[in-house]
Amino acid sequence: MAKSAVGQSFTIVGDKNLGKIKVYMSKAGFPTGKLIVRLYHGVLDGFGRYIPDDNPVNSSILANSSLLDMDDIDNLFRWEEFTFSGDQQYPLLNGVVYVAQVEIYEGSGLDASNNIHVWGPTDPTCCVGNEGGYDGGWISYNYDICIEVYDTLNNSIYLCNEAGCVSYGYDVLTEVFPPIPTPCDCGPNIDFYPETEHNDEIPITRDYPCADAGKICAVGQCFKTPANPRYNPCEVTFYLKKKGQASGWMWCKLYDVTGSCGVDCKPDESKFLCGTGGKFISSLTTSFQLITFTFGRCEVCLEPNHCYAVVFVAWSGFGGLDDNNFIEVGIRKAGAAHQGNTVYYEAGAWHSYGTDDAFNIDTIFYICGTDCTPPLPAGSDTPSTTEQAKLEGPRKTILYNLEHLVLHVHSSLGKKTIIPCRMICSVGRVAQPFIIIVKGGLGVPAFFETVVKGGIKRYYEETLHVISKLGIKCEETLSVKEDVRGYLLSQNVMVRNLQETLISFIETLSKEQDKTIKELTSHKKKDKLRELKRHVEDV
Repeated sequence: MAKSAVGQSFTIVGDKNLGKIKVYMSKAGFPTGKLIVRLYHGVLDGFGRYIPDDNPVNSSILANSSLLDMDDIDNLFRWEEFTFSGDQQYPLLNGVVYVAQVEIYEGSGLDASNNIHVWGPTDPTCCVGNEGGYDGGWISYNYDICIEVYDTLNNSIYLCNEAGCVSYGYDVLTEVFPPIPTPCDCGPNIDFYPETEHNDEIPITRDYPCADAGKICAVGQCFKTPANPRYNPCEVTFYLKKKGQASGWMWCKLYDVTGSCGVDCKPDESKFLCGTGGKFISSLTTSFQLITFTFGRCEVCLEPNHCYAVVFVAWSGFGGLDDNNFIEVGIRKAGAAHQGNTVYYEAGAWHSYGTDDAFNIDTIFYICGTDCTPPLPAGSDTPSTTEQAKLEGPRKTILYNLEHLVLHVHSSLGKKTIIPCRMICSVGRVAQPFIIIVKGGLGVPAFFETVVKGGIKRYYEETLHVISKLGIKCEETLSVKEDVRGYLLSQNVMVRNLQETLISFIETLSKEQDKTIKELTSHKKKDKLRELKRHVEDV
């Protein structure tokens, strides 16, 4: 077969954001098309060398570069530049092994006379790292290719070039890199395990939820989200067929999980996130097919690098599922490992097939989504670096939305402490996520200044007007003392109380300011001033 990608493994010193990668290359003849550089995590192969963590499932692309037109590549070797912009400027970590791959993104007229050449040293001691390529699958070589990696400040952070090397050669790219398969129409893959891996199946013979031992009523897969971007799930696909006269209704559900992804992960029933629309079981055929289900109103922006479970369930209600009439869900038993694991529902509980079982089983599935990475709110003063925190001094930031509550505390030394606490909830009439910033000493106006969405926006504007009109001088709205911070780290109840305090504050202040506006018209300013001020101080 012919190569469609070639790259180099590398590590860096210190933490840097990826800015650009240069590759020493040329072209032969007149190929047409575009090239891209993609960044992957590196994983060791059987030879002790690194290849992309993408075997067989392409779920680990960390960043994509700009596209380079083959028309702009010279017939003589020279450095070609691939830039990474916006959310593709991936945060590289000290000592972590990455692989940068040059791939033919699209092309035509590619053959033995019209192709791309990528130059590199054949002396394995010349560079730290190793070459890898795609030739029907990922392969490593005891050579290198010439690349230069730069951060967003244009500082070189990894170099493998012609300096000091004795012998050289080049790789030839003549095929378009295999695209990421997707049966989804709504957006790119979040994760998947393709039907080409199918070698077994699990029967669903009972209605969900089922209590019978040895009888299964739901099957799914744990999966891990990429580091970037964040996704809102829109569709999920399973590999299904029916046996006999199976009938009833089938749909899918998304959960947060317990356990470790790929080991003993399984759905947490207390953390159901959203579900899809349903389909008639009778619409299945007696041959395996990819069946796609669409999520309805799924207001979940999945966390990066987090494990979730998506499951397929069925219900007949009329005896349409039994030992002779059932659904089969396609799986892979003891195959190339996915980073998740199969889950199933039996005897009133969820169970897992992971690396702690005799067989590492994965379910054939695709889950797709749309980018929901939240932008920083206008005027946000959340620091992006420790240096900024040092310059801006002490502050307390509360990030709150429908998915989770996290308290960031920036000390006077610029250190950043993240209090771990995940919560799934909603706040009364507030239907959309919102972000609240609290800056010490500014009080209520700062508390509301970066509310970006939500039903309290109108109350915010009116409250500011009333506060200004009455001349109230607000003290710091939220105080987190030094002795409380350590307690928050280990006591979720404290964070829960903090959340309840915020909700109570919003609701109380909203009600009180409405009453105050009415009282202003009846000349009862003084009494209402004292009452409103007392409520603010109490909070």
